[in-house]
Amino acid sequence: YIGEDDIRYLHTAMEKTIRAINIRDVHMDNDRLPYEGFKRMDNLRHIILPKSLKTIGGKCFKDLHLISPIIIPEGVTYIEGWAFFDCDAEIVMPHTLEHIGALGFKSSKLRGELILTDNLKIIEGGAFNDASGLYGTFYMPQKIEHLGENAFCGLGNNLVGDIVIPQSMTHIPGGAFRLNFAPSGTNLILHDGVVSIGDSAFANTRIRNIIDW
Repeated sequence: YIGEDDIRYLHTAMEKTIRAINIRDVHMDNDRLPYEGFKRMDNLRHIILPKSLKTIGGKCFKDLHLISPIIIPEGVTYIEGWAFFDCDAEIVMPHTLEHIGALGFKSSKLRGELILTDNLKIIEGGAFNDASGLYGTFYMPQKIEHLGENAFCGLGNNLVGDIVIPQSMTHIPGGAFRLNFAPSGTNLILHDGVVSIGDSAFANTRIRNIIDW
Protein backbone atom coordinates (compact mmCIF):
# COMPACT_ATOMS: atom_id res chain seq x y z
CA TYR A 1 0.00 0.00 0.00
CA ILE A 2 1.06 3.57 -0.60
CA GLY A 3 -0.64 6.76 0.47
CA GLU A 4 -0.83 10.43 -0.32
CA ASP A 5 2.43 11.14 1.54
CA ASP A 6 4.29 8.62 -0.63
CA ILE A 7 2.98 10.18 -3.84
CA ARG A 8 3.78 13.62 -2.49
CA TYR A 9 7.37 12.54 -1.78
CA LEU A 10 7.69 11.07 -5.27
CA HIS A 11 6.40 14.31 -6.72
CA THR A 12 8.74 16.51 -4.69
CA ALA A 13 11.87 14.39 -4.99
CA MET A 14 11.72 13.44 -8.66
CA GLU A 15 9.25 15.74 -10.43
CA LYS A 16 11.94 17.06 -12.80
CA THR A 17 13.62 13.74 -13.59
CA ILE A 18 11.21 10.81 -13.55
CA ARG A 19 9.99 9.75 -17.01
CA ALA A 20 7.95 6.59 -16.36
CA ILE A 21 5.81 5.27 -13.50
CA ASN A 22 4.30 1.79 -13.23
CA ILE A 23 2.10 1.34 -10.16
CA ARG A 24 -0.21 -1.27 -11.69
CA ASP A 25 -0.04 -3.68 -8.74
CA VAL A 26 0.08 -1.01 -6.04
CA HIS A 27 -2.88 -0.47 -3.69
CA MET A 28 -3.61 3.17 -2.93
CA ASP A 29 -5.18 4.38 0.31
CA ASN A 30 -8.95 4.37 -0.26
CA ASP A 31 -8.24 3.20 -3.83
CA ARG A 32 -7.80 6.86 -4.78
CA LEU A 33 -5.03 8.77 -6.55
CA PRO A 34 -4.48 11.89 -4.44
CA TYR A 35 -5.16 15.53 -5.19
CA GLU A 36 -2.39 17.00 -7.38
CA GLY A 37 -0.68 13.60 -7.34
CA PHE A 38 1.30 13.95 -10.58
CA LYS A 39 0.59 17.57 -11.40
CA ARG A 40 3.25 19.31 -13.52
CA MET A 41 5.78 16.48 -13.47
CA ASP A 42 7.48 18.02 -16.47
CA ASN A 43 9.39 14.98 -17.74
CA LEU A 44 6.82 12.29 -17.03
CA ARG A 45 5.91 10.59 -20.33
CA HIS A 46 4.46 7.19 -19.36
CA ILE A 47 2.25 6.04 -16.50
CA ILE A 48 0.41 2.81 -15.69
CA LEU A 49 -2.29 3.22 -13.05
CA PRO A 50 -3.22 0.84 -10.20
CA LYS A 51 -5.61 -1.86 -11.34
CA SER A 52 -7.56 -1.58 -8.05
CA LEU A 53 -8.22 2.15 -8.46
CA LYS A 54 -11.71 3.60 -7.83
CA THR A 55 -11.19 7.38 -7.80
CA ILE A 56 -8.85 9.86 -9.50
CA GLY A 57 -8.27 12.90 -7.35
CA GLY A 58 -8.62 16.51 -8.44
CA LYS A 59 -5.77 18.05 -10.48
CA CYS A 60 -3.98 14.68 -10.38
CA PHE A 61 -2.79 14.91 -14.01
CA LYS A 62 -3.00 18.66 -14.49
CA ASP A 63 -0.51 20.12 -16.98
CA LEU A 64 1.08 16.80 -17.99
CA HIS A 65 2.33 15.89 -21.46
CA LEU A 66 2.39 12.11 -21.96
CA ILE A 67 3.53 10.02 -24.92
CA SER A 68 1.75 6.76 -24.12
CA PRO A 69 -2.00 6.58 -23.39
CA ILE A 70 -3.39 6.86 -19.89
CA ILE A 71 -5.55 3.75 -19.55
CA ILE A 72 -7.98 4.39 -16.72
CA PRO A 73 -8.60 0.91 -15.26
CA GLU A 74 -11.98 -0.76 -15.12
CA GLY A 75 -13.37 -0.19 -11.63
CA VAL A 76 -12.82 3.57 -11.59
CA THR A 77 -16.19 5.26 -10.99
CA TYR A 78 -15.24 8.87 -10.21
CA ILE A 79 -12.90 11.39 -11.82
CA GLU A 80 -12.78 14.44 -9.60
CA GLY A 81 -12.84 18.05 -10.75
CA TRP A 82 -9.83 19.40 -12.66
CA ALA A 83 -8.24 15.93 -12.69
CA PHE A 84 -6.98 16.20 -16.30
CA PHE A 85 -7.09 19.98 -16.71
CA ASP A 86 -4.75 21.01 -19.57
CA CYS A 87 -3.37 17.47 -19.85
CA ASP A 88 -1.91 16.42 -23.22
CA ALA A 89 -2.49 12.68 -23.60
CA GLU A 90 -4.65 10.01 -25.15
CA ILE A 91 -7.02 8.82 -22.43
CA VAL A 92 -8.92 5.53 -22.45
CA MET A 93 -12.07 5.70 -20.32
CA PRO A 94 -13.38 2.69 -18.35
CA HIS A 95 -16.88 1.33 -18.79
CA THR A 96 -17.37 1.62 -15.02
CA LEU A 97 -17.09 5.42 -14.96
CA GLU A 98 -20.15 7.07 -13.36
CA HIS A 99 -19.14 10.61 -12.44
CA ILE A 100 -16.89 13.28 -14.01
CA GLY A 101 -16.29 16.33 -11.84
CA ALA A 102 -16.38 19.98 -12.85
CA LEU A 103 -13.68 20.98 -15.36
CA GLY A 104 -12.37 17.41 -15.24
CA PHE A 105 -10.92 17.54 -18.78
CA LYS A 106 -11.08 21.27 -19.46
CA SER A 107 -8.57 22.56 -22.02
CA SER A 108 -7.06 19.09 -22.41
CA LYS A 109 -5.51 17.81 -25.63
CA LEU A 110 -6.94 14.32 -25.62
CA ARG A 111 -5.64 12.91 -28.93
CA GLY A 112 -8.16 10.15 -29.52
CA GLU A 113 -11.76 9.03 -29.52
CA LEU A 114 -14.14 10.10 -26.79
CA ILE A 115 -15.88 6.92 -25.66
CA LEU A 116 -18.45 7.50 -22.92
CA THR A 117 -20.67 4.60 -21.84
CA ASP A 118 -24.19 4.43 -20.44
CA ASN A 119 -22.86 3.85 -16.92
CA LEU A 120 -21.94 7.54 -16.83
CA LYS A 121 -24.61 9.37 -14.82
CA ILE A 122 -23.09 12.72 -13.81
CA ILE A 123 -21.06 15.10 -15.98
CA GLU A 124 -20.48 18.31 -14.07
CA GLY A 125 -20.07 21.82 -15.45
CA GLY A 126 -17.28 22.43 -17.95
CA ALA A 127 -16.15 18.81 -17.82
CA PHE A 128 -14.92 18.84 -21.45
CA ASN A 129 -14.91 22.60 -22.00
CA ASP A 130 -12.44 23.46 -24.79
CA ALA A 131 -10.96 19.96 -24.90
CA SER A 132 -9.28 19.39 -28.26
CA GLY A 133 -7.75 16.63 -30.37
CA LEU A 134 -10.78 14.35 -30.32
CA TYR A 135 -12.19 12.59 -33.34
CA GLY A 136 -14.74 9.91 -34.16
CA THR A 137 -18.43 9.61 -33.33
CA PHE A 138 -19.90 11.56 -30.43
CA TYR A 139 -22.15 9.49 -28.17
CA MET A 140 -24.25 11.04 -25.44
CA PRO A 141 -24.65 8.56 -22.55
CA GLN A 142 -28.32 7.65 -22.28
CA LYS A 143 -28.60 7.34 -18.47
CA ILE A 144 -27.35 10.81 -17.60
CA GLU A 145 -28.93 12.17 -14.41
CA HIS A 146 -27.07 15.47 -14.32
CA LEU A 147 -25.31 17.46 -17.04
CA GLY A 148 -23.64 20.71 -15.97
CA GLU A 149 -23.41 23.99 -17.85
CA ASN A 150 -20.81 24.13 -20.64
CA ALA A 151 -20.16 20.40 -20.20
CA PHE A 152 -19.19 19.86 -23.86
CA CYS A 153 -18.67 23.50 -24.83
CA GLY A 154 -15.97 23.90 -27.48
CA LEU A 155 -15.27 20.18 -27.71
CA GLY A 156 -13.19 20.30 -30.89
CA ASN A 157 -14.43 20.32 -34.47
CA ASN A 158 -13.64 16.80 -35.68
CA LEU A 159 -16.52 14.94 -34.07
CA VAL A 160 -19.37 13.45 -36.06
CA GLY A 161 -22.67 11.86 -35.16
CA ASP A 162 -25.98 13.01 -33.73
CA ILE A 163 -26.68 14.69 -30.41
CA VAL A 164 -29.28 12.40 -28.86
CA ILE A 165 -30.77 13.90 -25.71
CA PRO A 166 -31.48 10.99 -23.34
CA GLN A 167 -34.93 10.38 -21.91
CA SER A 168 -33.45 10.88 -18.43
CA MET A 169 -32.78 14.58 -19.19
CA THR A 170 -35.59 17.14 -18.98
CA HIS A 171 -33.35 20.23 -18.87
CA ILE A 172 -30.52 21.04 -21.26
CA PRO A 173 -28.13 23.38 -19.43
CA GLY A 174 -26.69 26.59 -20.81
CA GLY A 175 -23.73 26.26 -23.15
CA ALA A 176 -23.80 22.47 -22.95
CA PHE A 177 -23.13 21.80 -26.66
CA ARG A 178 -21.90 25.19 -27.84
CA LEU A 179 -19.31 25.36 -30.67
CA ASN A 180 -19.03 21.68 -31.52
CA PHE A 181 -18.82 19.17 -34.35
CA ALA A 182 -17.35 18.82 -37.79
CA PRO A 183 -18.19 21.20 -40.65
CA SER A 184 -20.69 18.65 -41.99
CA GLY A 185 -22.87 19.39 -38.96
CA THR A 186 -25.06 17.19 -36.79
CA ASN A 187 -28.67 16.27 -36.07
CA LEU A 188 -30.25 17.19 -32.75
CA ILE A 189 -32.62 14.48 -31.55
CA LEU A 190 -34.98 15.63 -28.79
CA HIS A 191 -37.78 13.93 -26.86
CA ASP A 192 -41.00 15.59 -25.72
CA GLY A 193 -39.99 15.38 -22.06
CA VAL A 194 -37.49 18.25 -22.45
CA VAL A 195 -39.05 21.22 -20.66
CA SER A 196 -36.26 23.81 -20.80
CA ILE A 197 -33.13 24.67 -22.75
CA GLY A 198 -30.56 26.98 -21.16
CA ASP A 199 -28.95 30.03 -22.71
CA SER A 200 -26.62 29.32 -25.65
CA ALA A 201 -27.00 25.57 -25.17
CA PHE A 202 -26.40 25.01 -28.91
CA ALA A 203 -25.00 28.41 -29.93
CA ASN A 204 -22.92 28.20 -33.12
CA THR A 205 -23.33 24.42 -33.27
CA ARG A 206 -23.86 23.30 -36.85
CA ILE A 207 -27.26 21.58 -36.50
CA ARG A 208 -28.73 20.28 -39.77
CA ASN A 209 -32.03 18.98 -38.44
CA ILE A 210 -34.02 18.84 -35.22
CA ILE A 211 -35.74 15.47 -34.86
CA ASP A 212 -38.34 14.41 -32.29
CA TRP A 213 -38.10 10.89 -30.89
